[in-house]
Amino acid sequence: MFRAPDLNLALICGQVSGGLAVLDIDDPKLADAIGADGGLQAETTMVRTPRGGLHVYAIETDAASRSGPLVPGVADFKGEGGYVLAPPSSIDGREYLTLANTTIMCVPDARAWAVDILGAFDVDVPERPEREPLDVADALEGVTEGERDETLFRLACRLRRADVPRDMADRLVTEAAAACVPPFPKRDALAKVASAYSRYEPSSDEPSGALGPVVVTLNTVEREEVDWLWCGRLARGKPTCLMGDPGVGKSFVTAAIGTAVSVGAALPGETETREPADVLYLACDDGLADTMRPRFEDMHADLTKIHVLTAVRGLNGKERHPSLVDDLPDIERALVEHHCKLLIIDPINNYLGSQLDTHKDAALRGALAPLSSLCERLGIACIFVIHLTKSARDKPIYRAQGSIAYIGLSRVALLAGANAENPDDRAVVWMKGNNSEPMPSIGYEIVAGGKFRWIPGESSLTAKQILAPDSEATSKIEEAEAFLADMLADGPMAGRELMAEAKAALGISQRTVKDAKAHLGVRSIKIGFGKEGEWLWCLDNVKGAKDARMGKPALLDESAPEKDTAEQEPCTLSERCGLCDSAEIKGRTPEGKPRCPAHFVKETDSEMVRAVVEQLGLPIVARRKAERP
Repeated sequence: MFRAPDLNLALICGQVSGGLAVLDIDDPKLADAIGADGGLQAETTMVRTPRGGLHVYAIETDAASRSGPLVPGVADFKGEGGYVLAPPSSIDGREYLTLANTTIMCVPDARAWAVDILGAFDVDVPERPEREPLDVADALEGVTEGERDETLFRLACRLRRADVPRDMADRLVTEAAAACVPPFPKRDALAKVASAYSRYEPSSDEPSGALGPVVVTLNTVEREEVDWLWCGRLARGKPTCLMGDPGVGKSFVTAAIGTAVSVGAALPGETETREPADVLYLACDDGLADTMRPRFEDMHADLTKIHVLTAVRGLNGKERHPSLVDDLPDIERALVEHHCKLLIIDPINNYLGSQLDTHKDAALRGALAPLSSLCERLGIACIFVIHLTKSARDKPIYRAQGSIAYIGLSRVALLAGANAENPDDRAVVWMKGNNSEPMPSIGYEIVAGGKFRWIPGESSLTAKQILAPDSEATSKIEEAEAFLADMLADGPMAGRELMAEAKAALGISQRTVKDAKAHLGVRSIKIGFGKEGEWLWCLDNVKGAKDARMGKPALLDESAPEKDTAEQEPCTLSERCGLCDSAEIKGRTPEGKPRCPAHFVKETDSEMVRAVVEQLGLPIVARRKAERP
């Protein structure tokens, strides 16, 4: 007797369980009809599921059919690579129940048997699409978590059918396992080779062709036009990135797009309506009852077509937060079962797991590339939300948090935000598009009560206006500039003292002071050596010293880049250095005296240092970089 109240019991299908196969009926009405068939009940075991479905069991004797969907949302086939929960497992307190018969019938080809059962109840099963050939080159370079298990086994099978020697197959598969992200255990990789070599014989079952590079010549590729869900902004089969700061209405924008798709309405800039379609949401920041439903109801969405993936249930019956890294097959199943044409992820960083470093380009591309492939394979549009960095110095396209891979993998990048000078002026701005010309900005507003509305016509708002520093930040920089100009008007001061005084007197941060320093063109000059040295900040027109407490020598670096000035006159060969009588003249001092290379100091930072030192009454020490032999 199975006694584990916190666990469920799963049966692995396929050859490992003696050829166990299951026809999994999800549609309750079809399940009722098949379950009531007395002839089928007498032949094999059937199990009713907690949600009104039905499992019909069989033993496959001649084939090894793989798991896969038969009719999306209606019936699936569980064979090689699949499993089913079995009695006395339960979900939400409701148990799996075995019908009267406990024998299991044997069939030569279980998938064909399942198709025949559905056909007897007037359910047509579409032809099974051809399986995508294994890209050996990609497999050898390693794949990401979620793809490793199947890819490495298929690689081993491909090597077996190509009659590759076992020792070479072991080496190739273990090298591919080590290249995976994260690395796949070597022992498990060798087990897959052993399984493939014991199960199959060299044959041509897998796509033929020599191992090595796979090259596609463009004249063999059929040209296709981009299929737009929202012209120039959201394409079917492609991901779109929507960037924006918190609080600007990104979730309202995605909800408005989802609403239009659910009811078949035209989106801004379009005139033609479309067929209503289902939408799958990955959104965990907003509550379903108090935020999402009211928002969609206010927008007049078809709530029967808005689906939210809240969790993924594991073999133990427990639910976990969905992950694009680990649960992409479950996300694909939800998209297929609900016939979704749009996937919205808000925000995407909430679904990448805690182990992925989103600032590393290679790691992020490895996680997002399967998502792009999923969109292309299913022909669905995808829009994901990403927040912006705080830096206002980067170009708009580089302002997305994390790696540039977010933008690189997106076919279109949009920016949602408000005018820094007028927060009520909001728009969705086109930032980047690989397959379209630049699109005009679309205005929107969020009025009292959280009501969203697209503003008819085009908006003049630009990315530069949205990403401009806000007035408060600008006033702080201006205040810091005025502070520095006033403090340095009478001469240089120590930089650390300036920053400390700005913080104490005005509450201005070091970052803001340094930004103001750069805007004003304040120069930094080091006085003294090593740890005893001090950096002085000076305006270009030094008039006097504010603080002469540092009685240390000034450090001149004569190897600084040279800068010719109009005041310097050309040297003549008859002149000699006034300090060493050398005939090799490098240039003149500001006073016009000739100097050799060893004593000549060009007018760059040295002129500023001289001015500072003269006002402080300090000696000058010239230091030159050592010359290479």
